[in-house]
Amino acid sequence: MIGADGFFMFRDTIKETGILNSISTSDGNVIDGNGTFADIRLYERGFHVGIKAGKLFPVLGPNKNSGIVVLIGGGLLQHKIRIENPESAAPQIKGDYKKGYDRLTNGFALSEFVGYMYLGNSRLVSFFAGFEFTQAWTKNRRSYNFDMMGPDNTKRFDLLSGFKIGWIIPLYKRSPDKFYYY
Repeated sequence: MIGADGFFMFRDTIKETGILNSISTSDGNVIDGNGTFADIRLYERGFHVGIKAGKLFPVLGPNKNSGIVVLIGGGLLQHKIRIENPESAAPQIKGDYKKGYDRLTNGFALSEFVGYMYLGNSRLVSFFAGFEFTQAWTKNRRSYNFDMMGPDNTKRFDLLSGFKIGWIIPLYKRSPDKFYYY
């Protein structure tokens, strides 16, 4: 088996703390251009794209195209902190200034998948489910981080794991059931 793969990452909370400390008051609020507290929201966003190759071991299925599947692949993992300022009233994080706080990070990723794939004879019921592991060797891609007052040259090792499930829509023609001899 060979193929392309991709997924998006999103989360409502981030693990990093103190990113906006250099532009915050002592109680953690950012004052906007109107002199009031800005409504600033931080989210995690990212994606992974890559190619995969593997093998299907036919067991427990209606045909030889169903069974345990093992895949390995490589690609690109990228993630950053999405900074939202709904009213755009805080000039400290507006436009290109946002890039100094977003921690854009990317690098090579290696992924492994172990699961079960079922390709039904009717082509309507076809799915896969399993567990995926991803390891990525990443680095911050911004030349300057405002909160660190300099570049971040730290090399990172990001680990992701999770349960993956999907519905397969086959795009092949059915072979004839009968053979004709002349």
